[in-house]
Amino acid sequence: MSRTVEAMLIYSRENNSLIAVNEYSFSEEVTRTMKAIFTENKAFQMIWEKEPLVSRSYRQNKDSENLLEQNKQNDSSVDTESPPFLIITCVEDSEKSVETKSSYLLKEIIEFVILDRLSTHLTDYFAKLEGREIFVKEYLRDDMPTLLLENRILALLSSPLETRAPFSEFALSKNQPNGEIHLIIGQDGATYRRFNLVLPKGSTVFRPEQNVLCIENNRLSFSFKVEYSGASYLVPNDFLFLYAGTENIKNIDCKQITIHINAELKKGALLLPKGWSLYQWVDSFLDSITEFSSFDLFLEKINWNSLSAYFYIQARLRERRTQKLQENIGQEEVS
Repeated sequence: MSRTVEAMLIYSRENNSLIAVNEYSFSEEVTRTMKAIFTENKAFQMIWEKEPLVSRSYRQNKDSENLLEQNKQNDSSVDTESPPFLIITCVEDSEKSVETKSSYLLKEIIEFVILDRLSTHLTDYFAKLEGREIFVKEYLRDDMPTLLLENRILALLSSPLETRAPFSEFALSKNQPNGEIHLIIGQDGATYRRFNLVLPKGSTVFRPEQNVLCIENNRLSFSFKVEYSGASYLVPNDFLFLYAGTENIKNIDCKQITIHINAELKKGALLLPKGWSLYQWVDSFLDSITEFSSFDLFLEKINWNSLSAYFYIQARLRERRTQKLQENIGQEEVS
């Protein structure tokens, strides 16, 4: 079984920052994670600032201005305040590679977010499994050193509290809360997350190729890949202005993120003890990550088509009321 999910992030070229979309969980979580790593590690922020996410330079083509000037000289009836059209060009920056350091950092952030969702999902699923201690094992961050080396975000946000400046004072204090700490979020956005994966015994976590993360055992091969190519995601302008609150749409890019998930049961897996009960989490996780990430599903959830139509109707009604008011004022002045 496999699933491909299309997610979306709003990027401001003017501020070189991501804009969180209210109630769109994927956007909120990615933006929150980015804030957390920038707060604690200025090196990540420097990468983002020195080599922005968008490696192409978008600009208004001077040809449109030149064309307008020529038209003005040839035709005095041309409206000098309203150009006949505007040409926008996309110019490749030959000095930069297709994948910038910022885009690689973004993929690491998204991978961490998905891993964190997977961790929570697996913990909740296997907590209900009878006899879980026989069939499953909790893998902690120290059990997966390669994964930590290959994802800097995971390595940072799951590091022990006492080794991190924002939390060191708390970690060394005598007044500790009861139970094991799973999540801490500071007022400045600094974040600690306890990372674990509850998996069937004998599972290994590895990368068969770049940007692909695989979990495999004698019954299942599960993998996911985060893909970001810089492609744009077509988002209605009224959504950007009315819902997302972006004012200068010309400086906004909506970026497409593609998440590929593949799971394959090995031959005879269902005949082994516990059979399908050890792997039903795959189906539920596919549904969960789709609901979490898919922008199209988010638009359906908030019923955007109906909202957009409503906003359009209200705008038209306001225009008519304004026009009628102006007509009445004009009649009164004449009389």
